[in-house]
Amino acid sequence: MHRSKLLAMAVCAAAGVLGMTANVRAAATLAVNGSGILTGTQNVSINGTPYDVTFADGTCSAIFPGSCNSVSDFAFNTQSNAVAAANALLDQVFLDGSAGDFNSNPALTFGCSDPNACETLIPYGFFSPGGATEILIAADVNSSAGGTDFVTSGNVLTTFDTSLPANAGLNWAVFTPAGASVPVPQPATLSVMVAGLAGIGWIRRKRSSTSS
Repeated sequence: MHRSKLLAMAVCAAAGVLGMTANVRAAATLAVNGSGILTGTQNVSINGTPYDVTFADGTCSAIFPGSCNSVSDFAFNTQSNAVAAANALLDQVFLDGSAGDFNSNPALTFGCSDPNACETLIPYGFFSPGGATEILIAADVNSSAGGTDFVTSGNVLTTFDTSLPANAGLNWAVFTPAGASVPVPQPATLSVMVAGLAGIGWIRRKRSSTSS
């Protein structure tokens, strides 16, 4: 076979591997304290971007940077993105597994002592009905009853305090961007890449011996 055709085949093989390269991110890593309480997680994927999450209990102004008086204090500034974050918690974090039964026992999540449901608040903006500023939120409701988890949206007063006994089933989620993902070849494609690069090396050696 002509050397130019061999070179083209080798380059195509290597290029095919690069085309199959994926942005591989680590699965969500749960942070669980010594009492078995879920306090947060790392690498939650939201619309393709990884975030770290900390669960907190109290008022928005005491928990979020900037005292919760600007949308810049929040990781998400639209309802759709906040809803996507809430769904990501249900799909990737509030699950039963070896680390704990965080779906069937919502009380195992920090800030939630209600065994029936934990509603995690994700703020994304403000509005002022009648002059009183309120916080716009999306929230996931993690229920102990299988198949009844859901995401909702609403608003709360800026003084709303999840640490009060009456709010035993509510907490806040504080999101921060995680480290950027690194493109990694899929394992099944590595042998193809090696073969392609080896072909290029063989062609170069053959060309060198022919020209000498």
